[in-house]
Amino acid sequence: MAFIESVQLMKPLPCLAEPGKLIVIGRPSRSIDGLLPLVAAVAPNVIAFNPAASTLTLRRKPGFIVFYPGQVMITQVKDSAEVLELLDAMRDLLNQCW
Repeated sequence: MAFIESVQLMKPLPCLAEPGKLIVIGRPSRSIDGLLPLVAAVAPNVIAFNPAASTLTLRRKPGFIVFYPGQVMITQVKDSAEVLELLDAMRDLLNQCW
């Protein structure tokens, strides 16, 4: 049984850093704050982990992935196909850490 069943697309926004790309906000099917220390321990691309705020920032090329207890934000996404691929990858990463 998976810890996270899905990361649902909540809202795509225009990316200010790179016009023509998107910022994607996704909502995991349950809170992920307990998993963030585990992700921070195993992810090779960690920029910052703040246990007090329960946030984790990962570098991706291009852009960033920011985890909050109730959402995931991904910057500089090129299109809807990449949106779906990245949301599935975030679900898989969280489930692997669980």
